[in-house]
Amino acid sequence: VGRRKEDILKANLTTEQKHPENQGETKQVFYAPTQLGFSLFILFPVSEVTATVHALTFALLAIAAFALVVTGGVIFLITRGLTKSIGSMETATDRLGAGNLTVKYDDSGKDEIAHISQILNVMAASLREVMTSIRKESIETAKRAETLVAKFIVDDASQAGLSRRRNDADNPERR
Repeated sequence: VGRRKEDILKANLTTEQKHPENQGETKQVFYAPTQLGFSLFILFPVSEVTATVHALTFALLAIAAFALVVTGGVIFLITRGLTKSIGSMETATDRLGAGNLTVKYDDSGKDEIAHISQILNVMAASLREVMTSIRKESIETAKRAETLVAKFIVDDASQAGLSRRRNDADNPERR
């Protein structure tokens, strides 16, 4: 009996059955045994299953295409924003490297690039302060050097005058 059910099932799944009520339509039979020993058979037209599968396939492809376009747009916007920010940082860093200590990085925003820009602004301000301090010290050192040179010249002239007077005092014949 069990073997006969399998043969019937295979025959129904693989062959077309044409009945007057089918009107030439191909139908498919699915079989499933129940726990009570009965069998459940479902007969339905293949064209309906195919139409449903095609509709679901089209819907899934449309959803996938939409998701792909949205994802691509988001990636493009993020990439463009990062490229602009990094380009701006590169330009500012080039100017800073060329000696322009008044450079200000664009630190607007709340992302990592803005945070790095804030840190670079602090660094540039620190460099400005150090360079200003060095300039002041350099000017002060130059003033001290000038004072020392002037003092040396005066002292040297005084020494030369004293030395001449001593020589004159020691050698009255030279006069």
